[in-house]
Amino acid sequence: MEKKSSIFKPLGGKDILDKKVKKSGKYDNIKSSLDTGKTIRDVEIMSDQLVAKKKNEKFKRIKCSTLAKLLQEQTYDESVYNLGNQNENIYNFDQRSQVQSSVSGLRNDHDDTHSVYTVQTGVSQVSAVTYATEQLGINQNTKFLLLDLRDPEEYSLWRIRESINFPAPNIARDKTIPELFRFRNQPDKLIIIYLGDERSGTQYAALFFEKGYENIYLLSGGCESFLEEFPTLCEGRAVPTPKRQMEENKKEAKMELTKKKHENCVTGQIQRRY
Repeated sequence: MEKKSSIFKPLGGKDILDKKVKKSGKYDNIKSSLDTGKTIRDVEIMSDQLVAKKKNEKFKRIKCSTLAKLLQEQTYDESVYNLGNQNENIYNFDQRSQVQSSVSGLRNDHDDTHSVYTVQTGVSQVSAVTYATEQLGINQNTKFLLLDLRDPEEYSLWRIRESINFPAPNIARDKTIPELFRFRNQPDKLIIIYLGDERSGTQYAALFFEKGYENIYLLSGGCESFLEEFPTLCEGRAVPTPKRQMEENKKEAKMELTKKKHENCVTGQIQRRY
């Protein structure tokens, strides 16, 4: 008689020696006392942020919060300027309609309007100058040029407000624009550049400096980080939703679903009673 093959597997499994032992994180914080140089493990620990920030960089960086203050300051100045023009038109209309008013009274009204305009502008300018901006040499007279170094397709989808598209390959080709020429190495003028992330912009900031632009500033974190912190200062036909907002929307949707389930459960219990 033929022997029947055993259907039972050996104890412990066939591939027990091939299984990998799970690594314990108990001793991860313990380092070797011997320094034998750089290893692969050290390279993996280095983040993109540390690679991007080198001590020998000649260009400067500007924070997202500082750029946001500059954009808000420019928007406020434009709104105050438009308000001043509207007040002037209203004032001229009142001057034509009120024929019996005295000339001295009109002068007093004009002086009061001008003084309020000056005070509002002064307060706005002072509020925009913080310790961080003073370290960069930014004051109330500072003007900036914001350049988007991404491709035109990406720029058309979304961008930071007041930015001008200037693709990065144009730097090596020595192509320029009139705005860039006017802002080059001028006092109280900044040339701010950005890409999607900070690391990809370091080489182009260094290239700008090599081309003779000493007032070049790289936006820390790139436009992606700026979008997360200041989404209202971004514009375009397809502005991405910030990750923080997406998480909040998911939480709200989950809470709404839980609330509906609870209401349905209570309604079902009431119907059973009656």
